[in-house]
Amino acid sequence: MRRSVAVRQGFFRRSRNLGFMGMTAPAHLGGAGAEYVSYTFALMEVVAADGALLTINWIQNSLILSGILKDGNPAQQERLLPRLIAGTTIGPLR
Repeated sequence: MRRSVAVRQGFFRRSRNLGFMGMTAPAHLGGAGAEYVSYTFALMEVVAADGALLTINWIQNSLILSGILKDGNPAQQERLLPRLIAGTTIGPLR
């Protein structure tokens, strides 16, 4: 169990350092402000290494972040997105 948690934490830390977390989120919230073509190319690189990690990254960026960007109010976005983009909060988990 400890190894599994360490692997996940390491993955999200590396993803953040490479700019994969929150690629399409606005820069003022900590994202890269990239368009979806660049994001797709980044996902292709991740899937070449590990499909399971791609799934985790895709859920974090495509489902959770985009949902908050689309439907969240500004206060929710400012409260939630920086932590999600930093990889300190993973999806609905703390």
